[in-house]
Amino acid sequence: MKNRWFDLLAPWYDVLFSRLNSSRLTSILDLPEGGLLLEVGGGTGRVLQTFNNLSSRLYLLDVSPGMLRQAALKPGINPIQATAEKLPIHNRSFESVLMVDAFHHLARQEQALAELWRVLKPGGRLVIEELNIHNFPVKLIAWGEKLLLMKSHFWAPERIGNTLELMGTDVQIVKEGVNCWVVASKQNSRCRSGE
Repeated sequence: MKNRWFDLLAPWYDVLFSRLNSSRLTSILDLPEGGLLLEVGGGTGRVLQTFNNLSSRLYLLDVSPGMLRQAALKPGINPIQATAEKLPIHNRSFESVLMVDAFHHLARQEQALAELWRVLKPGGRLVIEELNIHNFPVKLIAWGEKLLLMKSHFWAPERIGNTLELMGTDVQIVKEGVNCWVVASKQNSRCRSGE
């Protein structure tokens, strides 16, 4: 049911959910010049396209064929159809991994976090931007998504951060208004075997 919503919204998504200011996300992501960037759950690529001049290659992963068709129309974006819980990507492939307003849509969130971490290179950065469920307006959004049968699961930013810390990283949580960013950097000395 959830994928059908996104397939139906795809042609109008960029207009309905335009991103006017991405400077905050750009500063938090701190993309290394020329590095590979993966956005997971990136939909139409409305966020990823803002990094077109900062990265040598942009990859967008989404499960919705309708969203990926729209993303493929944007220059420099390489679309991949898959789920966040099972990324068809080699270990340690990307300098930066990004997920914007998509984490609450995932079916198996802990598994997805492990996958995001797996494909991140040592020295790389993972940034998850989500609505902060501690804020009352976000609770209303969560309730609305349940009414639409979207099966969303909003995690508190601290829960996302704690899960990443168990994987062996230091996490920074930035809160601003209804948004929050969970930022994890993969240090060379903290990589476990198999990552």
